[in-house]
Amino acid sequence: MSPIKPTSKAKAVDMDSMWIVYKELAEKYKACLLASGTPDVSVPNELKKFLEAAVNNPSSNWYTAARGSPNLLNAVLKYYAPVFNGNLQSTSQIQISIGAYQAIYYIFQSFVEKDDEVLCFEPFFDCYKMNALISHSKLMLIQLRVKENKWEFNKEDLCRAISPKTKMIVLNTPHNPTGKVFTRLGCNIHRLTQIFVIRHSVTVT
Repeated sequence: MSPIKPTSKAKAVDMDSMWIVYKELAEKYKACLLASGTPDVSVPNELKKFLEAAVNNPSSNWYTAARGSPNLLNAVLKYYAPVFNGNLQSTSQIQISIGAYQAIYYIFQSFVEKDDEVLCFEPFFDCYKMNALISHSKLMLIQLRVKENKWEFNKEDLCRAISPKTKMIVLNTPHNPTGKVFTRLGCNIHRLTQIFVIRHSVTVT
């Protein structure tokens, strides 16, 4: 019987995550892992009571809706509708995910295809590369550099990175791991959005 072989997608991401590598090193050398941290405080009693009440509530003891809990969806809609200037009008436009990792995976799988190009500011969170590999797309990197004690990028580098294959730009603000905050004034987010909408690309923020 021949061994079960992984798919090409699985082979593409056959690498250790930075979290795995540095966690093992921190444990080996008894170092403090600043990347994620290890809390030494207990969960607040008030939160424990909320969790206990939720577990003991019979109406919570089943699968939630595919888009997310209706109460949470309505709360998200109420909070973000003003931010999107009326373009967010229904909970059908919202998808709740289990953290940012899953959300980013969904977005890459939904919008990016083979040989599409995804723009990303470097340094970047490691899951962007993994999702690009899985979707067989290509990361186009725009380097962030320290200028006058601030992380900045060269706008010409950004323009050069844009091509007919550009499908998406990942704009993480505050940026991980530098902490840079992209502003409408400093980065002209509105103009960036216009460029990518005109080119039928997706802006992920």
